[in-house]
Amino acid sequence: MRSQWTRAWLLGPLGAATFETKEAEFADVVKSDGFAFLKKALVWFQAEKTTPNPNILASNLPKDQVIRVADILGWPSDFSTWRRFIEFLLARVDTIPIVIYPHIVSVFEVWQNPLAGIGSVLPIETCEDFKDYVKQVLKNEETLCRAAGFSCQTIWLRFWRCAPGPDQIVS
Repeated sequence: MRSQWTRAWLLGPLGAATFETKEAEFADVVKSDGFAFLKKALVWFQAEKTTPNPNILASNLPKDQVIRVADILGWPSDFSTWRRFIEFLLARVDTIPIVIYPHIVSVFEVWQNPLAGIGSVLPIETCEDFKDYVKQVLKNEETLCRAAGFSCQTIWLRFWRCAPGPDQIVS
């Protein structure tokens, strides 16, 4: 199958409002072949479901920098689809091989870009707090830009701290 058809087949279910009803089936697909399809889904998802940052596009940056910076600090193009995918990942993070984590972190980076500059008002001390926090933000996607957030550096630290230890890695 051509790669663009594989991409459409793989990412299509995430766009369905009824994704939760077929989530287990999707999980079986993406974990097959050593999670190869999950890795592809993470890369393709970010490439296809990200839009240039509108705040950067409207800024006074020099013209030669606007497009590059707006792309680097891109936003989710469809918050509902991003929410579904992130919830899917959070529910399974303990079973995903650690070698795929950098791709997951990249998805989280795009998700948190609209939250940049908003200070955290929630105590996030444990991995469960982190997961609960992300779930709370996901539930309130209409007010995402006003929601309490965390910096890119913080999300990296929290995510890696919540990663399974070497004895828990699924290969």
